[in-house]
Amino acid sequence: MKWIFFLSFIWGTLVAQSEEIEILRGQGRTYLKAKECNVLEKQAKALKMWSNRLGESTYLNPQCTCLSGECRIDITRVSPMLLQKYEGHVPANFGLNCFSSTLVGNKILPALGYASNNEMEFWLRSKLCLKLPPKAVKTPGDIIHILNPNAYPRARHSFTYITDELAFSKNGT
Repeated sequence: MKWIFFLSFIWGTLVAQSEEIEILRGQGRTYLKAKECNVLEKQAKALKMWSNRLGESTYLNPQCTCLSGECRIDITRVSPMLLQKYEGHVPANFGLNCFSSTLVGNKILPALGYASNNEMEFWLRSKLCLKLPPKAVKTPGDIIHILNPNAYPRARHSFTYITDELAFSKNGT
């Protein structure tokens, strides 16, 4: 079982699921930091794939730079517009939730807001989504929907898969 390491509890955030990767923000940019470029380049490539899947094609290939055993890569321009706009921001109003951010992050809904459990499950059952078996290979932009079949409401959380080490989620209030 993997532990998810939440770096912040805010509206939209990248979530590093590995202590190997750190997310840095500053001057309107988002960077990933790790000890090796190959780790960072994998994440940047996946973010670019998610952008392309959404029709937000980018031809950029960000360069990884290392100094004193610390490598960084600027992922701002290869990330989907939703991530560029909201990553690291605190919501002005209560009500935005993980279901909404996941659906908007996949261009199923046009704007952020509140999405109920029923609405989330409606869209997941629609022709826009395909249920994958648990062991299926995931691709950047896939929706991960966590359910508790013994509770009501069943839905507990949703987020956008990027890699096994990185996800995009609405966390906190």
